[in-house]
This record gives sequence, C-alpha cells and structure tokens, in this order.
Amino acid sequence: MRKICFSGFLLLATLGPAFAAGPLGIWLVEEKTAQVRIVDCGSVLWGVFSWEKVPGTDSNNPDPAMRNNPLLGTALLRSMKPNAAGTAWSGKVYNPQDGKQYDATISLADDSTLNLQGCLIYPLCKTVAWTKVAEVPPAPAAPKIAPKKTSASTPPKPVDYAKDPDPVVCSALNGPAAKL
Repeated sequence: MRKICFSGFLLLATLGPAFAAGPLGIWLVEEKTAQVRIVDCGSVLWGVFSWEKVPGTDSNNPDPAMRNNPLLGTALLRSMKPNAAGTAWSGKVYNPQDGKQYDATISLADDSTLNLQGCLIYPLCKTVAWTKVAEVPPAPAAPKIAPKKTSASTPPKPVDYAKDPDPVVCSALNGPAAKL
C-alpha cells in the first residue's frame, strides 16, 4: 500500500511543474513582429502587447476615440477562462488589423509553444503558434500607457507591460476591453 501511495505522490510531484508553467509569461507571435504577455487577473487570463518590432496604433478600433492609442499595452487576449480539465482557456481575441473580437482558445502544445485558435464561427477557425520568450528584447521607443489616475495629487506611474508585476498590469487594463 505504501508503494502505491508513494508512486501516486511521485506522479503528482512530477506533474506539478508542467501545470505550474501554464500559459503565463511572454510569447513571441508567429510573425515575430510582437510579443504578448499573458497575466492572471483574478483567475482570468489576459494577454497584452508588451513589445512591438515597429510601434503601431490601434487605428482600426471601432471606437474612434481609441484609434490613436498605441498598441503597446492593448489587450489582445481577453477574459480567457480555463476549461474543466485546465488544459485550454477560452475567451476572446482582439484583432487590431480589423478592430474586431473573435471567440478564441489557447492551449500549450509543449513548454515553449502556445497555440492560439481564433474563430469567426466554428469551423471557420485559424490556429497560430506562439513561442515562449526567455528574455525581453529592448523595446523600441514607444510611449508607455499610464493606468487611470488614482488621485489628483499623485501622477500615475507608467506601466511597463513587459516587466511590471501582474497586479500592476491587471490594474492598467481598463475601458471597454476590461468589461467583457
């Protein structure tokens, strides 16, 4: 009996690190033009642009007031919730190329590959593979986004979406995207 219990404990101990890795962290998109940092905001995953090869603006946003905002810090993966087995997360993906949101699922192919599947309507889906980033490359000179002001006397600290702690990144996610 002890041998069975020890074997079960050993199996759980070896699986722990695989589950701990999960999708959190920084991922290089398939085209290698941007990186997305996936953070846990209260058991819901969000992915924000943390680096761009060429800084851009959200020029196709459906809200005309947001079209001059930089893409850096924009939520690409929105409100991703785990499935029952905890092997995939479902939510929305924002496509800045057309300004629309689509149903999406993310899952890990292995420790260094994340699959993102976005669907117009099932079965009209596209899957892309992102690669885990070990280190953040130097960001091009792009404006940093500041979270909403908390008080008139204290100016907000700009958010570094590649390096700041998850709670800081989560608090900077505001506006219509955060209300999904």
